This record gives sequence, C-alpha cells and structure tokens, in this order.
Amino acid sequence: MVFRILTAACLLSVAYVIMAEDVLTLTEANFDSTVEANEFVVVEFYAPWCGHCKKLAPEYEKAAGVLKSLTPPIVLAKVDATEEKELATRFKVKGYPSLQIFRGKDEQPIDYSGPRDSEGIIKYLKKRAGPASQTFTSAEELNALLDSAEVAIVALLGSDGDADELAVTYATIAAKLRDELSFAQTVDKALLNNEHEAPTVIVYRKFDSPKVVYEGDFSVASLEAFIVKHSLPQVTELDQKPENREKLRKLFGSPVPKVMMFADYNKEGIEQLKVALAEAAAHYSGTLVFVQGDSINNEGAMKFFGLTTETLPVVVIHDTESDMKYSLTDADPDKIHEWLKAFTAGEVDSTTISEEIPEANEGPVKVVVGNSFDKEIMQAKENVMIEFYAPWCGHCKKLAPVYETLAEDFKDNSEITFAKQDATANDVPPPHNKRFVVKGFPTIYFKTKDDQITLYTGGRTYPELREYVELKLLTMKDADSATGTA
Repeated sequence: MVFRILTAACLLSVAYVIMAEDVLTLTEANFDSTVEANEFVVVEFYAPWCGHCKKLAPEYEKAAGVLKSLTPPIVLAKVDATEEKELATRFKVKGYPSLQIFRGKDEQPIDYSGPRDSEGIIKYLKKRAGPASQTFTSAEELNALLDSAEVAIVALLGSDGDADELAVTYATIAAKLRDELSFAQTVDKALLNNEHEAPTVIVYRKFDSPKVVYEGDFSVASLEAFIVKHSLPQVTELDQKPENREKLRKLFGSPVPKVMMFADYNKEGIEQLKVALAEAAAHYSGTLVFVQGDSINNEGAMKFFGLTTETLPVVVIHDTESDMKYSLTDADPDKIHEWLKAFTAGEVDSTTISEEIPEANEGPVKVVVGNSFDKEIMQAKENVMIEFYAPWCGHCKKLAPVYETLAEDFKDNSEITFAKQDATANDVPPPHNKRFVVKGFPTIYFKTKDDQITLYTGGRTYPELREYVELKLLTMKDADSATGTA
C-alpha cells in the first residue's frame, strides 16, 4: 500500500513538472501586482479560438523558459482577452495575438513588433530589456556595433552642462526609439579617433553618406527629428528584400508625404531617372520621403495608385495625412524637380483614382466609382446607404446577396438608394474622404438627405440591416414632420 501511495505521489509530481507553464497566466486580480513586481514583462492578449495564437503558444512557452532565468528575469505572461474583457479594453486590444511590453506599473506599454519564433523572441527581448543605449569603452565594442547595425546612433558625452543636457535628451530618445535603432554612448573621444568634440551625436549608416554629425540644439524635438531623418536612405527601394523591410516600415509609418517613382527597370534611361530622383530627395530631405520601384515587381502598388504600364515612368505622391494622391505620368528627369516644386507650393491638383463610370446602372444597388461619387452620393436628394468592399474579401462576398436583397426590397421607396463602391479600384474624392473613412472591408455608411453621415456598426444579417434602415427612415420622417418639410 505504501509503495502504491509513493508511486502515485511520484506520478503526480512528474505530471506537475510536465504540465507546469513558464508563461504566467494573468487575470484582473493579479495583473497590476505582477507588472509592478517585475522590471520587464511581456503580455500576450489571446483568444482560445485564434489560429495565430495557437501557433505562437509553443514558441512563446519555449522562450519564456529561457528568459525567466536571466538576471533580472524577463517575464512572459498571457491574458485570455475573451475572459478578461476589462483588461483587453484597458489596453486597447484590437486583434489576436496582441503582445505588449510593460516596464513598470506606471509606464504605458509599447507594442511588441518582433519575431514570433522562440529564438527570435529571445534575441529581440534580450536587446530591449537592457539599457536603451549601450556604453562602450573600447574601439572593439564600437566596431562590433557598427558592423552589426545598419544604422547606429552614437553620443559623445562629456562633463560640462551641455553634456548633461545632451545625456538627458539622448536617454529620452533612445528609450523611445530603441525598438527601431541601435544606440550607444561614450565619454572618450579617442574611441572616435579624436574626430569629434563632446558633446555631440553621430549617425553611422551603411547607405548614402556613411556618417552624419548633429549640429543643432539639445532639445528632444530637434535631436529626434535629426535621428529619424538620417536613419533612412534618401531613396528607398520598394521590393521584398529583408534588408529593406524595416526601412520601408519606418518610411510608410512617417506622416511625411511619400514620393514614389515606378518605372520599368529594363528600359533605357532608368539610371538618369534614378539620379534625378536622388537629387530631388537630397533637396527635399525632411520635407518628403522618397521610394522607387520596378513596375514589374510592384503591381499591387501600381493598382493602388490607379497606374497602368502605359503611363510609365510615373512619379506619385501620397499625402497620408490627408489621404490625397498626386501623379506625374510619362515622367522624365527634367520634369521631376519642377513638378515637386509645384507640389510643395500647392499648385498641383490631386488625382482621384476611378474606374470608368458605368453606362448601365439600373440594378437595385447602384455602382459608384471615384468620378461619380460626388454626383451619386454627395448630391443625392434622397438618403443613401453605401457599402465599400473589396472583390477578394470573404465577408464582402457573404454580404453581397444580403445587401442585394435589401436593396431590392426597398427599390420602390423613393426615400432611399443603395450603392456600393469597389474601394480597391476607386477613391473617395477629397474632401469627402475625411467623412467616409474606409479601414477595412466591408465598410457601410448611411448618408441622410440632409448630409448627416453615420458609420454602420451593426450586424450584417438581413433582419439587422433592414431594422437599421427602417429606423433611419422613420427618424428622418419624424424630423421632417417636426420641421414641416415634405
């Protein structure tokens, strides 16, 4: 009997070891205390049904086992966002898995943007858990950094008041940008071959000019703008190469207007075009960012801007802040600089991407394109419900027959029109693009005849859509009665 009891105990102990998890499970009850008690915590917000979460789980667990043994430990944790809804709301979780890095209870978390395999997770977090800026004391340490990083930011500090100001500013910027760039510092100018005087900052890079020295004041805004500006090449190649991926991510994340040149790289004159674009990039550095790409390898981007091979070579500008587009077709080296000069002076008209206006448009759902949007939607005398869709979108395909039936059932009602627009092939022309914002598919808006625009957020079944439309029409009818309008 004793043997059986001991055997059972041993088996239970083994089972416990096998089932023990290195990833902590957090709830509303222990979340804050765990974050407060640890210097560095990564939290995965997941959903049990999420395929990407299931794929990440073993890699995340494997990484947790390694990282918890560091000094100090890096803690990996998880939250079931479908159960802990208050935590998911508190930290603005929009999708799964959502990983966030916490450095103490009072600091705002930052999004984890690193790899999803265990080795990559470990390497990524080890770098981010240490100091934001590495202090080097030998030329070998500096050379190792410069060899490993495409862009390295180095501060030469000193002992006077200006150096103290730079040290504080530099630490602030390094903490903010550490996920994107490598930062280092020293007080020994001999390690920089006595080429610079403290205090200053140098950007080392493996493109364009290999070294750029900062000459401005030591405010955070000024130094950060300098670092961000010079951490990108003057012209970035738009391709699928891994070494360009991070550059493009930062570039397209910038609020500055993007200038993109598309050309057939096999045609004559391409080098002259590239030289002209590089010269323009040098002239407008900090004001515009520049990208170039082979049209053959960028069909998706070409389609986004409504471009065809007949218009090549072409230079386009996308002002992401206003979501307005501009294009110079049949571009040549002599035209590029003058066109950009006109753009910065506000003398270039924006371009609306549009399919041809359909000749026959008698169905229950009216087809709207970029060039007919103003007439069919904004100038409509009746209420309009419009769906923005993508032809490849599964949810759109599922909605299509429901939406068609809904429109058919209201076809004799003069108070409402139903419309749809392929948002992958057509723009909402400015200034209406500020009111009809499309970030996913399908997106549905209801525009009343008195120009009130509402994003539809309800269900997509026939009863839910019909109830919404009937309620909207009833509300409009009551408003008309109250004001005495017919």
